[in-house]
Amino acid sequence: MSEYYLRTESIKNSEIKNLSVVNEADINIIQALKSSEPCLLEGSRGTGKSFLMKIAELEIEETGDHSLPVFVTFNKSSLINTDDDLQFYHWMLAKTLKALTNKLRKKGLSVSGYSASLLSNDESDDSGQVEKDLKKIVKSFEESYKNRKKADISLLPDIEDVKEAIEAICEDNSITRIFFFFDEAAHVFRPEQQRQFFNLYKDLRSPYITCNAAIYPGVTYFGDSFELTHDCIYKRIERNIKDSDYLQYFKDIVFKQATEKTKIAFDNRRDLFNTLAFCSGGNPRILLKTVQDLDKINANSVNTIIKDFYRGKIWQEHTELGEKYKGHQPLIDWGRKFLEDVVIPTLVNYNIVRIEKGINESSIYFWIHKNSPVPVKEALRLLTQLSGLSFRHSQFTFCDAY
Repeated sequence: MSEYYLRTESIKNSEIKNLSVVNEADINIIQALKSSEPCLLEGSRGTGKSFLMKIAELEIEETGDHSLPVFVTFNKSSLINTDDDLQFYHWMLAKTLKALTNKLRKKGLSVSGYSASLLSNDESDDSGQVEKDLKKIVKSFEESYKNRKKADISLLPDIEDVKEAIEAICEDNSITRIFFFFDEAAHVFRPEQQRQFFNLYKDLRSPYITCNAAIYPGVTYFGDSFELTHDCIYKRIERNIKDSDYLQYFKDIVFKQATEKTKIAFDNRRDLFNTLAFCSGGNPRILLKTVQDLDKINANSVNTIIKDFYRGKIWQEHTELGEKYKGHQPLIDWGRKFLEDVVIPTLVNYNIVRIEKGINESSIYFWIHKNSPVPVKEALRLLTQLSGLSFRHSQFTFCDAY
């Protein structure tokens, strides 16, 4: 079978638009990401958070309203080794400013001596030297795991100087607003680091700055000073298998990358494609992965991939989640055991009884009572969201080969 792009990081900016498939819900999210208000986009792994932020970034650049989008990735946060909590805040700030100065240079935009002096504690008015200093600070943080030494942040500016410098940069270059897109953000940090991220997210608030970030549900700690209701626009990626456009939407996603041979085969066996689409639970990456791993487009291959992928690979990831998120391990382990020992057997028996009664339909849903203990709800929410399976309000969707 063909190879598919499974992650946004693998796709060139020039190819993003050609591969994009957006429905009404996606358009609503993109508009929020392009607004002047800060936005948090919540969704589990593989649901398309990074892709939608990339589309918003490209559309901002294409509007001609002199806004500047800057993409910032914190994927090396695990390398930061420091006992000083503020040092982690400073690393994020240095990383953000490094991405900004890099984008300004690529766009041929000027940084005045005044702005450069604000971005450097040594009052250097050379923008090139400031960029070198920021790069040095970021590198020293990301190598701290080797020598466990504190990074020298003496050249890093105060947050108020940063905002003043950005205001000056915008006015000097007729930029109306700078949009920061934080990808791989809060969900890769430890709880205390996540709180610091949201402090930075709030500290950067300015008439010239908008911050957007992608987060995971269930494992995000906002801290005491950050409130979703007041401090941002909150958007959530949800793709319900009951939506009228669900199958067509995912068919379009796959067909954007599929070969003509694959398209013809799926058009001739739409029942097989629909099975894979429903099993993915609304997760584009999971669907593309299972389509990519198919040997042939026939019933035997589809049955095999469902069993191998959902019973094997996905369930194995469930087992490893407790190791990844130590603080949540008891909840994750309980939720997985509950699904294995109670939910799946109950669903299987329920569907067998319905077949015996001549009812030609089956169920893949189960509900958690609103009065259930909070740890029960959290355990199942963590399990579904961290694994990429779907969760909608109090309704859990479980797709497998049973």
